[in-house]
Amino acid sequence: MEWIPWTISAVSLLFVILTFVRTGTKEKRTEDADQNARFESIKEGVLKANMKLDQVCATTTELRSDIKSMDRDLKSYSERLTAVERDLKTAFNMIEELRERMKGGE
Repeated sequence: MEWIPWTISAVSLLFVILTFVRTGTKEKRTEDADQNARFESIKEGVLKANMKLDQVCATTTELRSDIKSMDRDLKSYSERLTAVERDLKTAFNMIEELRERMKGGE
């Protein structure tokens, strides 16, 4: 009859060990699942950030193109304005010469 308490103790010890191992394994799986979920969330965030950066890059490229076009237009307008001012100055000089001729001829 001495073997009954030893058997109960051994079975209890075996039960405790199995429960400990099972709980540890379950916790590890839960921890791994949580960590995988965090990594997926981070990957999703990085993907969204990359998409936004691509949009910003595209917008920046468009803006750069627009600015270059505007710069060319401004240079063209500057050249045209210079030509108009030169022609206007010549026209005023001609008008003054005509006035002087008309005053002198009267």
